[in-house]
Amino acid sequence: MSESSAYDVIVVGSGPAGLMAALRSATLGKKVALIESENQIGGTGRGSAYGIWIPQNRLLRDRGIKEDKDACLRWMCKHAYPNQYTVDAPFYGIPELDYRQFSAYFENAGQMLDFLEDESGVEIVFMRNHGDDQDTYDANRALMKARGLPDDPDLVRALPDYHPEDEDNEVPVGRYVNFRTDMMAITLYFIAMFRQMDAKLLVSAVYEMLRPSVLLQVARGFFSKNDEGAFYYCGAGIRMTRAFKALLLKYRVDVLTSTTVDDVLFNASGAVSGVQVRPAGKNVSGNTRELHAPNVVLTVGGFAHNQALLNKYASEFPVQRCASRPTCDGALLETLEDRVKLGHMADVWQTESLLALTRNAVVASDFIGSTNVWHLNGDSAIVVDQRGQRCYNEMAQYSMRSKWYRSPDKEIAVYVFDERTIRRFGGLLGTWSAHLPYLTGVDAVRPSFVVAGDSFDDLSDNLREHLVPFESLVNCSLSADFADNLAASVTRFNGFARDGVDEDFGRGGSLANLGWRAKRAPDNHFLNKTMYPISEDGPYYAMVLCLSCFNTKGGFQTDEHARVLSHDEQPIKGLYAAGNCAASPSNTGYVLSTIGPAMTFAWMAANHIAEH
Repeated sequence: MSESSAYDVIVVGSGPAGLMAALRSATLGKKVALIESENQIGGTGRGSAYGIWIPQNRLLRDRGIKEDKDACLRWMCKHAYPNQYTVDAPFYGIPELDYRQFSAYFENAGQMLDFLEDESGVEIVFMRNHGDDQDTYDANRALMKARGLPDDPDLVRALPDYHPEDEDNEVPVGRYVNFRTDMMAITLYFIAMFRQMDAKLLVSAVYEMLRPSVLLQVARGFFSKNDEGAFYYCGAGIRMTRAFKALLLKYRVDVLTSTTVDDVLFNASGAVSGVQVRPAGKNVSGNTRELHAPNVVLTVGGFAHNQALLNKYASEFPVQRCASRPTCDGALLETLEDRVKLGHMADVWQTESLLALTRNAVVASDFIGSTNVWHLNGDSAIVVDQRGQRCYNEMAQYSMRSKWYRSPDKEIAVYVFDERTIRRFGGLLGTWSAHLPYLTGVDAVRPSFVVAGDSFDDLSDNLREHLVPFESLVNCSLSADFADNLAASVTRFNGFARDGVDEDFGRGGSLANLGWRAKRAPDNHFLNKTMYPISEDGPYYAMVLCLSCFNTKGGFQTDEHARVLSHDEQPIKGLYAAGNCAASPSNTGYVLSTIGPAMTFAWMAANHIAEH
């Protein structure tokens, strides 16, 4: 070892959890080192909307809304463990450790957010529901009235929870918040998005930006403090990373970028004594040094880029791509696997991607998850399986839709839509992330992931040709009767659209369906805004979807203080973990989401270190 340094706290990883652990520890008077293997801080969170689910947040408290802890805990437990939840059982039938973490989250998340808002000076705002139209306002207002919530105009426009109609969800809107963005962050976000586009997509995007309707959104965003129109989510992660960076400088945190942690060091009694590091990209021999500290907080992300670990623990998920940073490789998890207890290793934070883009290498410059398909906004559109049969509720949230893929024979799905959906919902701002290009109908600039056909037979033939390069990677063959089944599926869906009720999957039948999708199209005068009859005449278009994730859910098992546990479930002195490298109590659900618990448990780790 060539060099040695001493700190009170060493934080490994600089995503939202690492930034919070370092900042909170420093404000509590600790000498802190923050170590990041990439050449800049921020992690996967830098490209996110920084949307966080926070009970008892300041915006709710300011409106006089008080939450019942027991009801909130029941809701958490029920949707994290739907098959084990029992209302009369101890801890509602879920593992005691997960219950204690839920309880700690309820008590601490709001305090963490107060701390961050005060320190950063960046205002929190309600996340807007994506619908942002009268249909959604009316549904929000009706549910708020039933729950006894005030008829507040900002709350009416707020994004609903998952499972908002659940009787235990006493505050179904207003828990999702994020941070107000600014023009610099917005500009950097769009530059990053454009950099990931090929020439055809870039032409479509530039054309899209010059359309009058888009320029109107730009104007709305500029003149309304960036909480309207195109700008509402864009760049929030960039702005918060910038705010954290300034605060780390203010509190004199030593930030070591381009530095890899190879191991955690322990003393003779088994307590943490520091870490072994080296310059990123260099081999171990002759390049290592030790940094000493009695406390190490691991926030290194999941193991989504480690195929061996995925095969070992999460083989149930045929994940084709992960949008997290390439450094989420599970290296420290493998190093410490024999010493620590692991939990929830079989689950991932799942979403959908475009199959045609999964072959593109994950590169350091793509920090916005540009292949993910967060929303399927088209109303004259359906998703079918490899037999041409409709397979799920297209308006469900991405994590709900992607549960359909949890089977070996369900590796792809096909999103089918008509030209009207392109006109009404296409474009850079029409969907979130991997968008439906507005110029898809123009052959010369149609991107490779969009397949076209003049009829369902023609579309089916072209889809088969499109899928040939992927046959060795994924089970993607279409049935011989795909076109006939697709035509039947469209006919059945069109009947539902005219009647306003989806008898198969309940599309548009819940507040979540309305609030997590786009506005009602101006020409859609049917009862259910999420459905419009698909055209009886072509052309038709399709995009092939597959399962992806934005990281794994499993990792170091921690307790309610974020302490990492040994195999005998005892806290390892001085070792903490938060974020996607720690086992999530959300289990198979999407109860707490990701960034909220990442920052909250990191904040709690720093508090526990200071108190002990």
